[in-house]
Amino acid sequence: MKIALDTKDLIDLERQNSLRDQFCTVLTEGRHELVLSFANISEIASPPRPGSLWTPRTHIPPHSFLQYLEDLPRTFIQNPIRYELRQAADDFGGAREYQAINPFKERFDQILAKSPATDDFVGLMLPEIVHRLGERNGRAVIDPYREYLPYFSQMIESDRKVAQPNRRQHFRQVIRKDLQSFGLETTKADEFADWIHADSQRCPSKHLSYGIHWSLVKNRDENLKGNLIADIIHAHATPYVDFITLDRTMRGHVIRSSQTLKEKVCKNLEDVLAKIQSSGPST
Repeated sequence: MKIALDTKDLIDLERQNSLRDQFCTVLTEGRHELVLSFANISEIASPPRPGSLWTPRTHIPPHSFLQYLEDLPRTFIQNPIRYELRQAADDFGGAREYQAINPFKERFDQILAKSPATDDFVGLMLPEIVHRLGERNGRAVIDPYREYLPYFSQMIESDRKVAQPNRRQHFRQVIRKDLQSFGLETTKADEFADWIHADSQRCPSKHLSYGIHWSLVKNRDENLKGNLIADIIHAHATPYVDFITLDRTMRGHVIRSSQTLKEKVCKNLEDVLAKIQSSGPST
């Protein structure tokens, strides 16, 4: 099984010896894998700031914590949406049914959206990879959320002002923007968007992302600050893992977006361990 933990739950592993030992045993004996997202590593490696999970009271030296994660049975997951749309564009252009992607990679640098030249990173451990990325490309390569949050918040607030949006037209607009952002091309962008929209198994993380967007739009009282972007990026892994922990607010958004994902969504690590135990031995 593949298990994705929210960064808070990863930190709890480091703080609670008994929980950490139990989780390590479950991973190893059950041949399961911890799935680490870009959001996880970004929140761990970025300097503490207001709203961050890291505070002077809870801060664990990132190098030590990253090495701890490196030593676990683990894999890394790309933010799937870019790669889903690339696969979908190829399949749509070739008049084929959508082929599911494999978003998992062996090294952290391989999941960066704008991957720098890292051929010389082969064989390096996670702490050294993060350190070298920071040296070569600046902190922005592992801490991009600060700049994106105001734009995202403005977009949500704008959609909250629309009384009855035409969801089909809006989805087309979103896909056109994504195609442009990711450098993808199709001569029939609207037909392509309709094709994706017609089946939730085509680009499942994109469907989830879109559902989260509208859940945020409808929840007008929600504060669009703090770790929201990191939480959303982390949630994008849900269709590709067996279990994922999310905070209470994001759990609600994901379940409202897709009831089929409900059984994957967990409150915390204890919830994950209970579900693994109830599912029986790994085959």
